[in-house]
Amino acid sequence: MAALDGIPFSVFCTSEDLRRLFTNSGYNELPKTPKGIKNIVINYSKQEKKKLVTELKNLLAIGKKLSLSFDEWTSSRNARYMNINIHIGVEFTDGSRFKNLGLVRMDGSMPSETCIRHLKEKLSEFELSLDRNIVAIVTDGASVMLKVGRNLRAYYQVCLAHGIQLAVLDVLYKQGGAENVRSPDTAVTARGSESDS
Repeated sequence: MAALDGIPFSVFCTSEDLRRLFTNSGYNELPKTPKGIKNIVINYSKQEKKKLVTELKNLLAIGKKLSLSFDEWTSSRNARYMNINIHIGVEFTDGSRFKNLGLVRMDGSMPSETCIRHLKEKLSEFELSLDRNIVAIVTDGASVMLKVGRNLRAYYQVCLAHGIQLAVLDVLYKQGGAENVRSPDTAVTARGSESDS
């Protein structure tokens, strides 16, 4: 609830309804301070990270290869982050083929050298090496990401979905608007309504 819904830890201490819900679900010893709630969340995170480190080590030991995708993101409060995902050609124990390694806070500008340093630091938290364990990376087509791709030994691929999105936006908004976009049966107008051709 804290991570997904952004509910502050203090609410778990002050909300009688939430405390009753947890008590009825078998959590009788719910801490009464935000710091106590935070410790539970942090400890759970550490346990999950250890499990992932073990699973990654096992997969690397049998010769599986890892890839990264990452992208920069700006929050509504104008804080900048880089989100990092790791991908593998087989399923993890939970059935997924990728894992999110978390967000890295970006302070100030982010030239390619800084981006690579942040990648290496985040990967080291999971006992991975950008040079030894990562065979490919995928990013958007931002100039800093293109330079990151040139500076790494891993194969580099620009995300095709980003390219398609930019092409569509270019057609819709930079070259005369939506009234120029036609399909065999309809024409889309600038207001978004459809009319027969």
